[in-house]
Amino acid sequence: MRYRGGATSYLEVLTNETNYFVRSFGLAQAQLNESLGRVIIYRNLGGGCKNMSTTRTKSHGAGPSDCVRSLPNASSMQPSAR
Repeated sequence: MRYRGGATSYLEVLTNETNYFVRSFGLAQAQLNESLGRVIIYRNLGGGCKNMSTTRTKSHGAGPSDCVRSLPNASSMQPSAR
């Protein structure tokens, strides 16, 4: 809006958009970390399954209670430095 009116340069528009996307990514990263933290707390309090082999039966195969073998490390999800 300000660019069309001539009140700001296109470089300023691009800079502001870049800042917005960086902060949006930071928010998504924080939400991921919060979710991973909740899963870790749940597991530490005894939730989830203990052993993958105990959740499978011959007649039903893999059931809905199968566990994820490992969670991604939140630090491995960081963008590479340019």
